[in-house]
Amino acid sequence: MAEKPILSIRLNGRFRVEGPDRVSLTPRGTKAQGILALLATAPEHERGRVWLQGKLWSDRGAPQAAASLRQSLAEIRKAFGDEADVLISTRTTVGLNPDRIEVIEGGGEFLEGLDIADPAFVAWVQSRRTPAPRSFVAPLRRPNRMSVLMRPTEGGSPELKLFETFFMEACARTLRELGDIDVLTIAPDPAPDGLLLADVQAFPLPGGGVALRCSLDCGLTGRMIWSDIAQLNCRGAPEPDDEGLLSLGNRLANAVLDEGLRTDGVTDPDATLMALDAIGLIFTIRPEGLKRAEALLRQAIEIQPRGVYHAWLAQLHAIEFVERFASREDVADKAEAAMRRALEMEPGNSNVLACSANAKLVLFQELAPSGELARVSTDANAANPLGWWALAAAHLYYGRSEEALICARRSRALAGGTRFRFWAEFQTALGAALCDKRLEAIQAAELSSALSPSFRPPLRYLTALHAGNDAGRLAAQAFERLRVLEPDVTASRLTDDPSYPVSLMRKAKIASREQLHTALK
Repeated sequence: MAEKPILSIRLNGRFRVEGPDRVSLTPRGTKAQGILALLATAPEHERGRVWLQGKLWSDRGAPQAAASLRQSLAEIRKAFGDEADVLISTRTTVGLNPDRIEVIEGGGEFLEGLDIADPAFVAWVQSRRTPAPRSFVAPLRRPNRMSVLMRPTEGGSPELKLFETFFMEACARTLRELGDIDVLTIAPDPAPDGLLLADVQAFPLPGGGVALRCSLDCGLTGRMIWSDIAQLNCRGAPEPDDEGLLSLGNRLANAVLDEGLRTDGVTDPDATLMALDAIGLIFTIRPEGLKRAEALLRQAIEIQPRGVYHAWLAQLHAIEFVERFASREDVADKAEAAMRRALEMEPGNSNVLACSANAKLVLFQELAPSGELARVSTDANAANPLGWWALAAAHLYYGRSEEALICARRSRALAGGTRFRFWAEFQTALGAALCDKRLEAIQAAELSSALSPSFRPPLRYLTALHAGNDAGRLAAQAFERLRVLEPDVTASRLTDDPSYPVSLMRKAKIASREQLHTALK
């Protein structure tokens, strides 16, 4: 079978698409040409439909922009004729077959003469035309990546060495899944300026137990950054799923990430630091933080496409919906596209699996796929609290309350001392409430709210839990705290609005309609 021809796309000088024998296949419309230019310069030559609409029809409503995009895609296919299959589109994405195109740059100004009035497109073109400063020599990354040297105890018994090895492997897995971080076991020569030193020591306890101590220091100055200790729940050989060992590893990883952000910030165009800053903003659960996080993640993807960055976008859009910052229609297509790219690129990353599980459950009510993705996430990395959180959520929606509470408690144990603690505490509150363990539910919800004061869900459930206990004053206090964050909330919305995100409260009958309205009158 003859090979299919390759199309040439010329970006400098006059924009032009050429087929075999240099026959012009350039569509006449400037917006159609703009789409091809955006795809030709995109990572893997693919963009989301919403992204393209934002660059070319930013001044139009979503329905009109979507219709205009469809019209321009039809124009491109018509211009390509027999080569129309070079353009690949799905419900959420548009792309060019990378095996069938050749992008030619150089020889004139970028997109010379392609006049499209949309300000977003104009800004994009100008950013491509602006030359990089002469002092900038690295290709959009720091000269020294974030690096951690793991140093076990010198000497010691083989049994204790095994505990140290298990611990270092668990921590390294967590760090690699989050970003482009070098985890070393041999000292580099020369040592990079930003090298961090993690000393790990396992030692016996009276009575036969084992404890682990870990500290993190700055390699350049010797400054102590962090230290902690954990007593393990095993004797003899280490258990791969020991909560004490895994939780300590998560706390070390959290200290490494915090130090990376503290010393470098995000002014340097490093994808890992941008993504880490975005994760912190996501879990502020504030609309402005989520918007900034989305921008940072999309920048990170431009610099270094990684599936986990797409996965955090899916998680972000799920939170936007749950917190009523956006409708399902506003975010569903974007979340679906992000999940697909994430799972294609990093199917074994536990964060990818956990974020996808949560988005599938929250946005699409796909219980079986969500549960399976969550289970695979915990298999991929038993230390990841988000995997256990997602598995707890799946159990909750299947009505398996006891299993949900077990998973939520494990998520909480693993998240201790990290930025995800409030998230795990709320899931524990839900599981406890559905198991009718009201005191545990109230305590976990109060701690979740204290750790993240702008997080609304624990206040919704505290209102119901106190009302169900006929503690009207406490219910009213929780409700007033909720109204500060959500001024339009009413008692009727809690009890009667099917779109309001308290379905498990109603399912578990935590409080009756009469109890809630009496407490909040």
